Amino acid sequence: MTIINTCGASASTNPKFPAIVIFGDSTVDPGNNNYIDTIFKGNIAPYGINFPGHVPTGKFSDGKLVTDFVASSLGIKDVVQPFLDPNLTNDDLRTGVSFASTNSGYDDLTTLLSNVITVSRQVEMFRSYIEKLKGIVGDEEPTTSLLRLWW
Repeated sequence: MTIINTCGASASTNPKFPAIVIFGDSTVDPGNNNYIDTIFKGNIAPYGINFPGHVPTGKFSDGKLVTDFVASSLGIKDVVQPFLDPNLTNDDLRTGVSFASTNSGYDDLTTLLSNVITVSRQVEMFRSYIEKLKGIVGDEEPTTSLLRLWW
């Protein structure tokens, strides 16, 4: 609550943060594992039972993830989409994505048998995201701000 209250953003105002970018494991994976060859997928019941539409989305959750609630509270978007989703729109990319992968770990050896996205690979995907974002918004301030945070 401290983060949300001190940011001063709400869904009815322009967000103070233009985008949200997520790295991590199953606690924040919105479904990236649906798009890779692994057995670790949250696209079966009971996952998603409390999500709009009551369908599994690849999240290891029965509904929204903490990152979805944070993004919504900051007025950025209702849900954070997986970067690997082939149906991402330009607006999805402008407002941020998640690179998280279930069963991931900081040590690349953690994922050797599970074939999921390592944290180092998530960083590589982030670099690709920046290039895509540059192609969409050019030199607009959100890209510049995001690049300043990264570099």
